[in-house]
Amino acid sequence: MLFCFLVSVQFPLYFSIGFSKASMFTALPVVILIIIVSAIAKTNPNLFARTVSFFIHNHYMIWIAGLGTSLAFLAISMLVAIGFYGKHDL
Repeated sequence: MLFCFLVSVQFPLYFSIGFSKASMFTALPVVILIIIVSAIAKTNPNLFARTVSFFIHNHYMIWIAGLGTSLAFLAISMLVAIGFYGKHDL
């Protein structure tokens, strides 16, 4: 799922600012995501405990949630990238 998240962030960046500039910004979303998740975990630890407990009791939901989230990330990213690419002159 992390790979799909990274690719979904990279697609629009490549088409909007170019490959050389976009390669510098690809690690930024991961760092921001880690900071946000750690901040939420510190303020509300019960939220993650309930989520982990749910996935422990429902193993099949890990696959369904991971696949669904990954495909949603990629679909949204491709739509945004197509929007950026459509603005370029050929």
